Amino acid sequence: MKAKPAFTPKNAALVPPPVVPPIPTPVPQRNDPQNFAVRADATLGALPATIDGRTRWAAT
Repeated sequence: MKAKPAFTPKNAALVPPPVVPPIPTPVPQRNDPQNFAVRADATLGALPATIDGRTRWAAT
C-alpha cells in the first residue's frame, strides 16, 4: 500500500509568504535619554503589525 503524499495546495509554490514588518531601528537605549521616548514609541507602535505579520507567516 502506497503512503499518501502530504497535503499541499496546488498553488503553494506560487504564493509568496506574508510580509513581516521589521521593528524600527535604532531601538531605544537607556544611554540615549534624549531620543528614548521617541524610539520607544516607534518600537511599541510597530509591535502589533510585526506580531500580526509573524502570525500570518507562521500560518503558511
